Amino acid sequence: MVFRLIIFVLAGFVSLPAVSYAQCGSITNFNSRIDKVEPDNYGDRPKIISILRALKTEFEGCKFEKDSVYAKLLHKIGILEYQQNSFIASEENIEYTKQAIRINLAGKKGSYLAYTTKSYYNLSALYQSVDRYKDALKYQDSAIYYASRFPDFRNFFLVDARFRKALLQFDLGDYQACVDGLTLAIRDEMQYGKSYRLVELYSKRAEANQFQDNFNEARKDADQAIKLGLEELIVYKTEPETIAGIYDQLAVATKIKATTITDVSQIEEYKKYADKAIEYRMKAGQTSKLSVDYIDLGANYFNKFKDSRLAKLMYRNAIKYAGKDTSNLAFAYLNLGAAEFPEGRYDQAERNYLEMLRLVGMPASSILEELPLNKLMLIQYTNLVQVFLNNKTELLLGIFKRTNNRKYLDAAISNSLLNDRFIRQVRIEQSGEISKLYWRKRTRSFFTNALEACFLAKDYARAFYFMEKSRAVLLAD
Repeated sequence: MVFRLIIFVLAGFVSLPAVSYAQCGSITNFNSRIDKVEPDNYGDRPKIISILRALKTEFEGCKFEKDSVYAKLLHKIGILEYQQNSFIASEENIEYTKQAIRINLAGKKGSYLAYTTKSYYNLSALYQSVDRYKDALKYQDSAIYYASRFPDFRNFFLVDARFRKALLQFDLGDYQACVDGLTLAIRDEMQYGKSYRLVELYSKRAEANQFQDNFNEARKDADQAIKLGLEELIVYKTEPETIAGIYDQLAVATKIKATTITDVSQIEEYKKYADKAIEYRMKAGQTSKLSVDYIDLGANYFNKFKDSRLAKLMYRNAIKYAGKDTSNLAFAYLNLGAAEFPEGRYDQAERNYLEMLRLVGMPASSILEELPLNKLMLIQYTNLVQVFLNNKTELLLGIFKRTNNRKYLDAAISNSLLNDRFIRQVRIEQSGEISKLYWRKRTRSFFTNALEACFLAKDYARAFYFMEKSRAVLLAD
């Protein structure tokens, strides 16, 4: 199985003991009873939680010192209840896990410092489940720190924690930090891990490099992922789940081979890699991920090969395979709206953009509505927001030129100012200078639209402002 999110409860025996409320006995005996409480399948989880909560009550009634044994109880209850609640954390789940960490960090007799590796790893997942990505990043850092300190935990946790952190950074738009983290994960995986996981690490690093237009590095990583993946298909041919995971990553790497083609005359080469990527994804049985593939492939047909017809076909396929995945649907509708614009289908473009906003929890009745920055900053996918704000300004300008209705021009200027604040905030939050450069590059087309809107409105003060900002970006580059 290739790189699934691992939520650690603790290994133990599979039997489900009844809880005894007789004499308290020793703490060692209590620890043994806790370790025996493990679900042998997900259906047992409610019963397990009930037993663990009863053990917690008994432990507290016995007035035992709240040491690593009690921390283990809290750790288990926190993660199992999170799993039971459809992998959405409650405040109590988070607090139990934090309390487990505090106990083991205390340095008192009976604390178990190394165990904080597991608790920090879980705490990151809990925060991520409730969209608190900065907290998730912080605690994944702690998991990495403690995993690197303790050999018994390092082999199992270190690469996983680095990978989860890199995925968070990728989703937050900090692509260079993602590359740096994956480079460390690849190093550690070569030293401690299993070779098949390198396929995913290389393919994800290729993707992060691609997002920064580092196409040469992206292709190198994609080639390495494909080479390793094809080798691992032979090694793990008797393990269907692992094989499926390898095909999944071969699809990612092969798609990157397609999307990093920069010569528009190589469209046949592009189609060859694109078709192969879809074939690998089908072999992986990951039809839900086809949605992402079609979004990416469509974006290249639109941006690189200037083919709106094929792009829209890809986006409609993306919607077809997205199911209930709101993030994939949001990206598909955003791109579908963009593909309608060059054909002058402004009404359809607006409908698609409004559907995207609904999917990310910011419903609007009209493209004229101004969106609050604080809510935009809460959307996980920074790239989606910035592209939408660029596209919105362009659409508002287009409608103004067609209708000569001043409210669309005013809205275009207002949206440009919002986009400026958004980009500034994103750049502040990125840790890597190369990631900041990526966001500077993203601003160039934005300034063109902003300046045009200001000149059309004869708003020369704001035109001067955007001109100076544009010059500052060029100087920074």
